Amino acid sequence: MSDADGSPTASAEPLEGAASLRAFRLTFGLLGLIGALRFFWRGWLRSLYLWPPYHFSYLGFSWLKPWPWEWLLNLHLVLLAAAALALALGLRPRLSAGLYLLLFLMVELWDKAAYLNHYYLVSLLAGLMWAATLRRPPLYRSDGLPDWLLTALRLQLAIVWTFAGLAKLQGDWLLRGLPLRLWLPTRADLPLIGGLLTLPATALAASWAGAFVDLAAAPGLLWRRSRPWALALLWGFHIATGLLFPHIGLFPWYMLAGTTLFLAPNWPRAVADLIRRRAWRCRAAWNAVLGPPARRQALALPASRLGRSAFALYVALQLALPLRHWLYPGAVAWTEEGFRFSWMVLLVERSGWLRYELRDPANGRQWTVDAAEFLTPLQRQQAATQPDMVLEAAHWLAERYRAQGVAAAEVRADAWVSLNGGPARQLIDPSVDLASRRRSLRAADWVLR
Repeated sequence: MSDADGSPTASAEPLEGAASLRAFRLTFGLLGLIGALRFFWRGWLRSLYLWPPYHFSYLGFSWLKPWPWEWLLNLHLVLLAAAALALALGLRPRLSAGLYLLLFLMVELWDKAAYLNHYYLVSLLAGLMWAATLRRPPLYRSDGLPDWLLTALRLQLAIVWTFAGLAKLQGDWLLRGLPLRLWLPTRADLPLIGGLLTLPATALAASWAGAFVDLAAAPGLLWRRSRPWALALLWGFHIATGLLFPHIGLFPWYMLAGTTLFLAPNWPRAVADLIRRRAWRCRAAWNAVLGPPARRQALALPASRLGRSAFALYVALQLALPLRHWLYPGAVAWTEEGFRFSWMVLLVERSGWLRYELRDPANGRQWTVDAAEFLTPLQRQQAATQPDMVLEAAHWLAERYRAQGVAAAEVRADAWVSLNGGPARQLIDPSVDLASRRRSLRAADWVLR
C-alpha cells in the first residue's frame, strides 16, 4: 500500500516473507555461533593468528592485522559469538547484524591463507541482512526484514549454485573425475560405502552429479513442479558433501539453510499447521509449505530509487566477479588469477613446493630460504600454489633482510605445483626478482603459463 506520491504507508499486516526470513536468520545466526565456537575448540586462534610471524593480506588491507595478544583474540571471538546469537534471536537486528559483519570481516581479512568460500558467502549474507536494517519505512517491520531481502538472498544463493556448476564444465571434472578421484578413496574407512569410494567410476559419477545438482539448483527451486525434487537433491548433495569433505567447513550447511528461502514465504507457519492437523497426505497442505509457482511470487525491490540502484549494483558486481578470470591469460586453476570469490568449489587439488633464492647485489652473496622457515604449514600449503602469495612472501623476505642491513636484496622463487595429481611444473619464472615487482590486479608476467 502507498500514498498517492508513491511513498510507502504504514501497515499492520506482516511482511509476506518475514516468517521465512526469521527462520533463515535464526539458522544463519546459530551456524555463525557454531563457527565461532569451533575456533575455540580447535585452537585456531593461536595457530592461525597468534603464532605466525607473518600474515598474508588482501590487496588494500595490509594495514589490518590480528590482535597481538591472545586475550584480545579471545575477546574478539566471544563478541563474535554473542553477536551471532543475538542475530539468531532477532535482538537489536541493526546492531547485532552490523557487529557480526564487522567482527567476521576482520577475522576473514586477517590472513588470506585461511580463505574459504563459505567465509566469503557468510560475509555477503550478513552484509545483506545488515543493509536491510538501515532504512525502515513504516511499511517495514521493526525487526528489519523487508521483502526485498528475500529476493536478494535468493538471488545470491542462485548465483553461488550456478557459477559453482559452470566452473565444473571442464575436462578434469567431467571426463576424468578429478579431483574427486583423489579425495574419495581417503574416506574408504567409512562403513558400507567405503569400498565404492575407491572406484574411479564412483568419482566420475559423483562429478557429473555435482555439476548437475549445482546447475539445476536455481531453476529447480524456482519451478513449482520441480521444487520438491530440487530440495531432495540439494539436501542429499550438501549433506553428503559436508560429511565427506569436512575440510570445507560449514559451507554445505549454509547452503542447506538457504534452500528454505525458496519455500513459501510463510513456510514455518504452514509446517506448524501441517503438523497440527497431521495432514501428511493432503496435497494442499504440502503446497502451502512448498509455495506457489515463481510467476505468482512478486519480485520485491527496495522502495527508494537509491535502494534499487544499490541493489542493481550489488547484483551486477556478484555476476561480474566470478567472470573476471576471463580477463587474465592462462588457465585460472593454474594462475589463480580471478579464482577467489568466484565460487569454484571443490574444483581442483593443488600441491606445491616453494623456496626462495636471495642475492645481495652489494657483495654478490647468495643464499636459500625455504618457505617452511617462516610460514606455518597452512600458509606454506596455500602460498606454494598461489602466485600472489608467492609475491607477497617475497616482499616480506626482502623487508626482513633490509632490516638486517641488506639494502636491496633480490628475491627469486623456486616454486613447483602439481594440479590434480599430475606432474609438477614450475609456477614462477625463476629469473625474475620478485622484490622489484609490485602487487596489483594486473596479470602477472612472472607467472609461467
